[in-house]
Amino acid sequence: MEYSELVRQIAEKVSAYLESDCCNKKRLLILTQEHGTECHKALECPKLNEHFSTECALLNEYSCDVDGCEGVVLFNLTNAALSRIVSGICDTPYTSAAAKALLLGKPVWVPKEEIELLKYDASSQYGKMMYENLRRLESFGVTVCSYNDLSDTIIGGTCSESACPKSGPAVCCEDAPAKNICKDFLCSKKVITEKDMVSARSEGADRVLVGQKTIVTDLAREYARAYDIEIIKS
Repeated sequence: MEYSELVRQIAEKVSAYLESDCCNKKRLLILTQEHGTECHKALECPKLNEHFSTECALLNEYSCDVDGCEGVVLFNLTNAALSRIVSGICDTPYTSAAAKALLLGKPVWVPKEEIELLKYDASSQYGKMMYENLRRLESFGVTVCSYNDLSDTIIGGTCSESACPKSGPAVCCEDAPAKNICKDFLCSKKVITEKDMVSARSEGADRVLVGQKTIVTDLAREYARAYDIEIIKS
């Protein structure tokens, strides 16, 4: 076979390979802080590999292209990493890559078994604050699911239920039990102060329900705006 013919055949095969599905697969980036069996399962999952080309950032010493990936899967989400990501503190390769994915609007998934916070309840004031961080992370577009549902959730884009404790019924600010986590915070006072808004936030509320003639002080409104709490008069 002549040299020119051999080159032509090789070029045709390379071209065919570049046009094949294996080269056109979307990239899925796996972020973890330490090597573990579960993240390896995700890398080797046949169902995911049918649709994506998976890449472990840690194996590549975080020399990875977040911009060019289709989405990111977070493993080993410790309390420290959760707090850093939510606060915008990008002082590690892991938190920097996760923050960049969120800034770019990339889909981000995290198995709930990989979230350290879920080992603790939200009965303490500190626990409530940490669970609020997790709710904020979900509000940024992070999808939480189980190991078993991970591949189907990524492929099908199915939204999962929040990992945070479910909201309880509306409670009154005058006798709200400290252990409840609520969405609606009912306040029957005639004047709502900043202190009342602090109480509402401590209960995990994102809406405060007040009467039509209730007076809301300027400081209370400023606090509500700062923490995305909606004041509803009814």
